[in-house]
Amino acid sequence: MKIICPCIFMLMSLVANAQTSLEDTSVLAPIEVMAVRAADKTPVAKNNLSRAEIEKLNTGQDLPFVLQYLPSVVINSDAGNGFGYTG
Repeated sequence: MKIICPCIFMLMSLVANAQTSLEDTSVLAPIEVMAVRAADKTPVAKNNLSRAEIEKLNTGQDLPFVLQYLPSVVINSDAGNGFGYTG
């Protein structure tokens, strides 16, 4: 029994294949990205950072941590300290 179970699992892994297409690339249709810039009287939360403010807030951490105090900005860090992988 100790030999049969690993053999069964090894055989099952040979037939398991997640790839359904033989092609390694796919051609997608082009898209057009459109945006609207918020004006001064637009009723949305917005904030413009000047170069001086960015230099004051930049303590050597990744850019998302510099922008974390802006409206609607959510950040995370794998290590929790703002260095390395952030998003």
